[in-house]
Parts: sequence; structure tokens; C-alpha cells
Amino acid sequence: MTQRTCSITPLDEEPRGADVEARSRRPHSAPPPRSGQPWTDVEYEQILAAARDGVTDIDEVASRIGRGPHPTLAKARRLLPVDERAAPVDRVLVLLRTHQEDPGYDWQRTTLEEPPPRPVIAPPALSGLSGLQPDDLVTIAHALASSMSVADQDLLARVGAEVQRRGLRYELVEHRAGRLYRQTAISWEQALDEAGSWLRRSLPGTALPQWDADSYGWSVGSPPDD
Repeated sequence: MTQRTCSITPLDEEPRGADVEARSRRPHSAPPPRSGQPWTDVEYEQILAAARDGVTDIDEVASRIGRGPHPTLAKARRLLPVDERAAPVDRVLVLLRTHQEDPGYDWQRTTLEEPPPRPVIAPPALSGLSGLQPDDLVTIAHALASSMSVADQDLLARVGAEVQRRGLRYELVEHRAGRLYRQTAISWEQALDEAGSWLRRSLPGTALPQWDADSYGWSVGSPPDD
């Protein structure tokens, strides 16, 4: 059996160093004559004159005054009123020609105009239960749930729902346990267990499932400070 072999002839490639050298020999376009120089009133007047002459090509205007197209476009737009400065490129010089037909048009004053500041949008002020600070909500929830006769069960239900929404159930249990610990002779662990049971009985919709003080990260030896 005859084994066939194939050979790959590499393509001729110019060495990288030679390629860099070839690129370096390419002629660079010279910057516009007025590039980097401060803009003068004469140049603004030249833009306006070109617009009056019916020129609509920004590149042509830039060539006339010796500037680059992009800065020339920016200055031409500056000659327009604020609400027209976002006009398409092909409309800028047309608009400038129209404005110059108005005797009241003052290009120097127009260039000084600035857009109004963006309005400051303040977030809406919260009111009702949503506007309460967390500590205040916990205190109110405890007072309502501890009342012997609650006239407005709907209010109690709404307070419970707000406690649940903000995730303040544990804070409410600690608040209750702290009061029990200070007012009775029970231990801190017993106070937490009793507070968890109280929460299930007293505030609808906020019960902690399978309440156990240790499982929720409380330290039995760390009762609240007096």
C-alpha cells in the first residue's frame, strides 16, 4: 500500500517589522489650519455667511474656515436656539439661514443660551403605615395586638400585613420578649418562647412557622439592656 503524503506550501507573508515600517511611510493627512485654535467671532460670521449663501454641507463650511467638520457642526448648532440644537446635520445650516431672516435674531446672545436644568424629581413622601419608621411600626403593632379590646380589627390586620411585608416579625417578637423579661421573673429564653406564641395568637398573618428561639439566631444569654 502506497502512503500518500501532502505538503503545504506556506503563503508568502511580509514580516511584521516590514509591515509596520510600510505603514509608517504612509502619508498622514495634515490637521485643518485652525485646528486647536480658539474660535473667533469672524469664524462664527463665516458659518452664518455660508448659511446665507445657501450652503448646506458642513464639510464645505469647515473647509472654508479651516476647521474640522465635527467642531464646525458643534459651533453651527450653538448658533441655533436651544430647542433646535438637536436638529439633523442637513437641517442645521438651513435653520441658520431662516433665523437670519428674522431682524430680532442675535447670534451672539443665542450662543450664550443654555438649556434649563433638569427638574429634580423627589420620591413621593410615604404616608399612613408605609410612612412609619420600623421602630414606630413595631411599637404600634405591639400596642394594638396587646389591647384587650381592639375596636378596629381591620386596622390590626393592616398593621400585621405591614409588619409582615417589611420583615419585622422578629423585631416584634424581641420587643414583646423584652417587655416580658423586664416585667416578670421568667428567663430570656422563656420570654422569647412566650413572645413567639403571643405573635401567633395576637397578630394575624405574622406568625413565625414552628417558632423556636434558637432556630432564629437569638442568644439565650443576651437579654435586652435595661
